[in-house]
Amino acid sequence: MLKAVNMTMMNEDEVPNSTYSYPNTHFVQQNRFLPDVVHCTMKMDSLNQVNYNTDHGRCVMTETTAYGTEQYPDTAPVFSRVNKKMSYRESQRDINDLCEQLDSVEMIGDGSMKRLNELESFEGNHGGHVAANIDASRIYLRDKDGDTLLHIAIILREVTLAMVFIGKAPSNTWLSFTNVLFQTPLHLSVLTNQPEVTRRLIVAGAEVDKRDKDGNTSLHIACRQGQHKNVQNLLEPVRYHEIKQNSYDIPYQTIPQDLSIKNYEGITCLHLAASHGHLDIVSMLLDKDIDVNLKEGKTGRTILHNACLTGDLNLVKLLLRHRSCNLNARAFDGSTPFDIARIRDHEDTCLILAAAGAGYGEDLTDSD
Repeated sequence: MLKAVNMTMMNEDEVPNSTYSYPNTHFVQQNRFLPDVVHCTMKMDSLNQVNYNTDHGRCVMTETTAYGTEQYPDTAPVFSRVNKKMSYRESQRDINDLCEQLDSVEMIGDGSMKRLNELESFEGNHGGHVAANIDASRIYLRDKDGDTLLHIAIILREVTLAMVFIGKAPSNTWLSFTNVLFQTPLHLSVLTNQPEVTRRLIVAGAEVDKRDKDGNTSLHIACRQGQHKNVQNLLEPVRYHEIKQNSYDIPYQTIPQDLSIKNYEGITCLHLAASHGHLDIVSMLLDKDIDVNLKEGKTGRTILHNACLTGDLNLVKLLLRHRSCNLNARAFDGSTPFDIARIRDHEDTCLILAAAGAGYGEDLTDSD
């Protein structure tokens, strides 16, 4: 159940927040290799046909990591909302089945759905008028999961409502409120691949370098998922004509963000894009003068090391076109890109590296 909050006096920098308590909440152990979680409201017709409803349970879904190879084929439309014909008992059972299938970390009952029912009150012919006149303190009141109505509107892909809610924020700080997973609305707009909402949040002053519980910024997520338009939005500075949409002045923030930021696994945006084969995004990052020789926090490998590890010739060729790319960079174990390619028997990669002047192992005296 939601707890009442005294909203009579509030400064614009204060966070309207309900009490963080978790009564009757069942926790399932989280798989540490599947860190990215997204709140979603859902129900199922069967494990092969996923249906969703705002009136019933909520589960927290996990996704694969940067280097994970397993994919969940039925998770692509998890934020959609469709039919409402199933009974409560059937939906609760199917939600539990789905959460177990997706290795979910948390299950929350009916009480948390009141905010979602509140969101539904804006639907219909008069919904836009009601949303336009709603008080900001109501929009940005956080439930026990930390979600505001803006979070929920983005999750449910209610773009029109999300835009109205963003415009109702008293200041830019309200747009970066985090839920219990440290996800801001900007994280969620990227996770749900809504570039229009992403750009509007950036223009309104949402913090681009906020980290979620796994240390990922929104740019980390966009690079991992290969979202060209969202990456472009996150790399492009705010223009003067764009800020005319705002009812307040936004503070200066560096866009693009510091591109050397690593998540809590020690991975940069560049490594995420490269490891998933998103060469167009790698090129976009390199055009923004990102250091092509950035190293992973755990292994010390550059993206050239990783390209040689997998035998990705296209990525190797792309990197060799950049003069600043260090062909003889050493990982923490002392290996060079050529060493890795030779050990993995990637002969074509070895030939290309040798032709470019790369050395290996004992032939080198410098660590870089």
